[in-house]
Amino acid sequence: MKSFFLALALGSGMYAASIVDQSQLTATLNMAAFNQAGLAQSFAPSYSNVSGAAIELTTGVGTGAQGDITISLYDNLPNANGNLLASATATGVTAVGSGEAWATVYWTPVVVTASNTYYLVFTGTNTQLAVAGAGDNPYANGNTFANDYSSFAGSGFDYTFQTFSDDSSSATPEPATSAAMVLGCATLAFVRKRLSR
Repeated sequence: MKSFFLALALGSGMYAASIVDQSQLTATLNMAAFNQAGLAQSFAPSYSNVSGAAIELTTGVGTGAQGDITISLYDNLPNANGNLLASATATGVTAVGSGEAWATVYWTPVVVTASNTYYLVFTGTNTQLAVAGAGDNPYANGNTFANDYSSFAGSGFDYTFQTFSDDSSSATPEPATSAAMVLGCATLAFVRKRLSR
């Protein structure tokens, strides 16, 4: 019986409200390949949670090659005692000769402190794939790391990336969700009354 109420509570409390939080969409450079270790991008979220991220592959590099790309969220760089907060893998990401190819992942929203610095770490299974980026500091709230997490801060480089947030704090429950919540509360009240007899 307890598992029924837990399932009901979880089912009625979940919202799918991912929105783009941080975004750097300029892709003018082949910034780094996945044969390099320690690829990361620092960023400062505007919202109080991070629910996923995306990284763009360099157009025309490794065209047709496929690989799995893992994006991990840390509170500091891994080589600076950073704690892993979340991680997910985009499978079968294919490099393209023209246009854009993105590796996009989502995870259960992780609570963060808005405006604090966090880090996205990128790893890939295919060394033919590369990550796009840009110079001239297109993203002012962070910078690129590569080659065992060496900083490129002075050069103004940034990967082409996005972060996502779950904006459920301002979400209004759908009618079906509200009905499920009312049904759950009524069921709990009924069971409590029966048990108190």
